[in-house]
Amino acid sequence: MFVLCTGRTSGRAGRCRKMVFSSKTVETVTVLLPCQKTKLKLVKRDTYNLMEEGSTYDSTFSGVPFRPTKELPLVELTDKACVLGGAAVPDTPEDWADRKLTTAVPLFWQESKPIAFWRTLLRVFKISKVFDTTPGSGALMEACLAEGCFYHGLCLTAAHMTWLANVADRAAAGLIGEDGSPLYSKDLALLLKSHYQTVLDALAAGDAEDASIESDAECE
Repeated sequence: MFVLCTGRTSGRAGRCRKMVFSSKTVETVTVLLPCQKTKLKLVKRDTYNLMEEGSTYDSTFSGVPFRPTKELPLVELTDKACVLGGAAVPDTPEDWADRKLTTAVPLFWQESKPIAFWRTLLRVFKISKVFDTTPGSGALMEACLAEGCFYHGLCLTAAHMTWLANVADRAAAGLIGEDGSPLYSKDLALLLKSHYQTVLDALAAGDAEDASIESDAECE
């Protein structure tokens, strides 16, 4: 299977260098099916079909946007070092700190696939259980929460597990108040609104500066 991305691929912050054929807009995915292809029914597709894909007959997902910066959970540099097992962590890029007004950064700068794409895969292939060996910042984990799938992630360190648990809690807080979500609970949503309104506002609002961060990052 092939994932064909669309949009800019320049860095989210700092400076980078453009080289010939260095744009990474195509990903190859290995799919191991539970049975012979002839025994599987085709499933209709209505998203990520820039090349007019109509069902699982097609082996491409085209027009997948790169994950927006506002979707990336941020982490302080000291915590990031703990998550990565004591690895050296570069300083926060100046342009990022100026625009975001924080020294917190994404755990992994190059995460590319958005939560919506993972949700599409879960639905199209009718996936109910996930074992993730590279959970990263938790995009697939959040998709599983939203789709009601069982999820197990193999974390880098205990600190990584704790940080991802906090990401999951934050995502769940938003899904609890979302009508139609597997986590929806009217009573619990009212309690969350009463005690954690600032968190819910942050989830709903996102960050208005993210679009400019994506488009203004220039490469040489």
